[in-house]
Amino acid sequence: MRETTKIVDSLAKLVRARPPHAYPGHKYKGLGSSIAQRKRHTPCSTGLRDYSPRTGRLFMVCNKGNGFTLVELMLALAIVAIGVALALPEFRQWNARMQLRDAASEIANQLVLSRMAAMNRNRSVDVTVNTVAGAVTISAVSSGSAVIAPKTMMAQVKTVIGGPVTVTFSSLGVRTSGGTTNQTISVCNAFRQRYDVRIIPAGKVNWFSSNGGCP
Repeated sequence: MRETTKIVDSLAKLVRARPPHAYPGHKYKGLGSSIAQRKRHTPCSTGLRDYSPRTGRLFMVCNKGNGFTLVELMLALAIVAIGVALALPEFRQWNARMQLRDAASEIANQLVLSRMAAMNRNRSVDVTVNTVAGAVTISAVSSGSAVIAPKTMMAQVKTVIGGPVTVTFSSLGVRTSGGTTNQTISVCNAFRQRYDVRIIPAGKVNWFSSNGGCP
């Protein structure tokens, strides 16, 4: 039993005597006092210091940086810039189409309100859609007084085909302008997209996208 204890003590002393760099796969940077060991193990600039009871020495666990290199950042910025450049024209066209759609909806709503005003006031109402200084506007008057406040469409809505276009509603709510067929108000945007607002002789209004051309 005593011999076994002596062997174990000898092996423990031998292990304690081995320097940290002697162990395969050792992941710590040694901070020993010898010049040779300092040359072999460069101290970490950042990390957590701890004491090893096995070696009796102070060591530091190195923290590896997890950031991006300048080349990686420049590559990511280049990819983003290319994506934005490719998507920008499509976005501008989509935005212009949405503005044109909103303008057609707004014109149709104002026509409906003007028709209701004509029936409520028991007098005719004239609704005019026109292009003024590169912008599409709509207004409604009855006997010289405004029925609805003039309104200007968004910037991408550029023209009214054949403008100015005037739609007249009688006190009965029927359309009395534009003859006996449907009357159409066509608006276009900067990308030559087109929406139409149609008023039937009975005075009902609807609007839709059109494949017709723009001037």
